[in-house]
Amino acid sequence: MKKNLKKAMAMGLATTMALAAPAAVSAAGDTSDVSGSHVFMFKSVGNAFGVIMYEGFSSYMEQVGENCTEKSPAETTVAAQVQLIDEAITQGCKSISISTNGDTGFDEVFGKAQEKGVPIDNISRLVTAEEDVVYITTARELEADPNGLLLFITANGLGKKVEKTEFIVTKKLTAATKLNAEDKLVSIIDISNGNGAATAENKATSDTQLTIDIAISGNKAVAGSNATNPTDARVVTLKGSNKKRINFNLSEIPVNKKGAAGVICVKLTAGNTVVEAEVKEPDARLKIVKRGGNLT
Repeated sequence: MKKNLKKAMAMGLATTMALAAPAAVSAAGDTSDVSGSHVFMFKSVGNAFGVIMYEGFSSYMEQVGENCTEKSPAETTVAAQVQLIDEAITQGCKSISISTNGDTGFDEVFGKAQEKGVPIDNISRLVTAEEDVVYITTARELEADPNGLLLFITANGLGKKVEKTEFIVTKKLTAATKLNAEDKLVSIIDISNGNGAATAENKATSDTQLTIDIAISGNKAVAGSNATNPTDARVVTLKGSNKKRINFNLSEIPVNKKGAAGVICVKLTAGNTVVEAEVKEPDARLKIVKRGGNLT
């Protein structure tokens, strides 16, 4: 199976802040050694909007006892930012929040950041045309619900439940699951709340700030490593691009690790994909079938 780690989102900066030791805040515009600091990088030095953003960034860092510094380029170019990012990673910064000067040209240096365990928070744009934002959260929200679960649904009809704590990372950006080149993430739904209803915050969207890094799975059925919850009576509704819907019990989707593939939730006809997912309370009017039924 050809694997493709796309649809990735940067795991929020709050993740690294939550567990770090307190330190002082550096002065704005400091471009010296950034070892142990959270780096803020705008498009260029002296940009008025960037100065305002850094004021808020540094104010928050001070409140949480974190060290930060601004490290922006003199020239408004991708190449200048790439050089500074590379330097910051080499010096041992904790994270980099950046307003990028372009959509491409960052793959290699961002890859180096991932290898070194340095989170990248792109505060201005997506860095590839293939990226979509599908879910927004913070480490604090994840930590506040340690027993919570997130439901993942892909366009090819794969699904799985993952514990929220799986996404609290302090060192490396980690993909949620494997992603088939032909698949993409449709929805991440918080199923730990009272009704698990999909909201504007947990439905797929493409116009919101990038805050999590998530990639998705292939098209083979893989059994979950953890048992399902037979007492959960809620229902998953999947809508296909052919406008048809299918309903099955949420309890049929197993809990698994974020790096494992999902299970087949629905069988799709040629050209048909899952375009929407929702979790509902049981209703006698819903026709319930077994997971893996045909969406026709």
